Amino acid sequence: MKPIDRPDRDRDGDAEDGDGDGDVNRDGGRIPRYLREATAVAIARLDPRGAVLETNRGFLRAAGQAGREPSETGWDARAAFIQPRFDELAALPIPAGEGHEPVFRGVFNLGSTGSTPESLRGCAYRSGEGLLIVAEHDPEEWDHLRVSVLALNRELAESQRQLVRDIQARRRAEAELAETNRGILALYAELEDQAIALRRASDLKSRFLSNMSHEFRTPLNAILSLSRILLEGLDGDLTEEQRVEVTYIRQAARTLSDMVNDLLDLAKIEAGKTTVRPEAFEVSELFAALRGMMRPILGSDAIHLIFEEPAGIPTLRTDQGKVAQILRNFISNALKFTERGEVRVSAAPEEGAFVVFSVADTGVGILEADQRRVFEEFEQIEGELQARTKGTGLGLSLSRQLAELLGGSVSLASRAGVGSTFRVRLPVDYAGNGRGGPESRHPNAGAIESP
Repeated sequence: MKPIDRPDRDRDGDAEDGDGDGDVNRDGGRIPRYLREATAVAIARLDPRGAVLETNRGFLRAAGQAGREPSETGWDARAAFIQPRFDELAALPIPAGEGHEPVFRGVFNLGSTGSTPESLRGCAYRSGEGLLIVAEHDPEEWDHLRVSVLALNRELAESQRQLVRDIQARRRAEAELAETNRGILALYAELEDQAIALRRASDLKSRFLSNMSHEFRTPLNAILSLSRILLEGLDGDLTEEQRVEVTYIRQAARTLSDMVNDLLDLAKIEAGKTTVRPEAFEVSELFAALRGMMRPILGSDAIHLIFEEPAGIPTLRTDQGKVAQILRNFISNALKFTERGEVRVSAAPEEGAFVVFSVADTGVGILEADQRRVFEEFEQIEGELQARTKGTGLGLSLSRQLAELLGGSVSLASRAGVGSTFRVRLPVDYAGNGRGGPESRHPNAGAIESP
């Protein structure tokens, strides 16, 4: 009998994959494994009496035996041959060449009892072993299926190529990402080094300011004490010229002492060593103390320092000394830059358990371009009055940091030639969060307002 050989090439010359079994499958059969499950082609190998030696699903379907498995053997398949009948095929003479030429070529009508026969076109080969039937259900359908499979193969091949491209692109992206990550890690390390260096520099600055301030205080206190003794005449009376000169010395020493105190306070805040000591007090008491403290430095009858009587403000519980220091800096700054008119100090309650202190003056005012600088350290606005007044540019910066330490904020409203209003907004009850936590910071903290 002619063995079933799997072709090396299909009709279009495309190579087909083999299973490497040759003519005999690994389980001993001669029908290639890839054809056993095929349905478009019917294949059966029968012995001379019509018993099944091998078959596939295509033959089982056509013979009305779809319930059987291709591996089932020995069952009688003669009844499946309606035209030509099996006996007619089995009686055909064996051609020369031992089955290499078909004994029948044409249409097979196959089926089972009571079913509609199915027509297949193919060939029958006869040998001493029996019959080999090879037929196609529908050549046109087979060709269409084959074309579809080829198209699917091409589509799969393109998908594989695209997958390879995607994998390569992903690997490139991963390599770029890894390089970027290495750069970011290096940048983080550099930033960390810079942060450590900045913290070290800040600590050194704070330590220097603190040490310098302490070193200055001793001789300054000596100068202030000696000048007071001279002015009081404890060692004898001074001439008028001597009194004027000693007064200048005392004023210069007091100015320098104030500067040293500001530097020391600033260093303590930056070092985190400033302690807040909350205590209960009334705003009216605070204003009375400030009134007595600030009147001596008015220096001119053309300026009026007015403290408005507070109304509707509850008892405050915060650090009274630091609140007084903030207001002293505001008032002192206002008096420096007001030649005539008034400096008005007021306080008003604000919703949310806050109080707002305001220091308004009728001085030279501040240009809009300069307003954001006034709360920075060592910043001074150039002008005629600035040239005549001495200062370090630390007062307003210190006030801002003290306000934040108490959980509040500062703001400014000013117009050049009209005047300025400095405000500090503080919680009525110090919450102990310092630096103005989220529950106490005003949405306009540090803002520059319109007058």
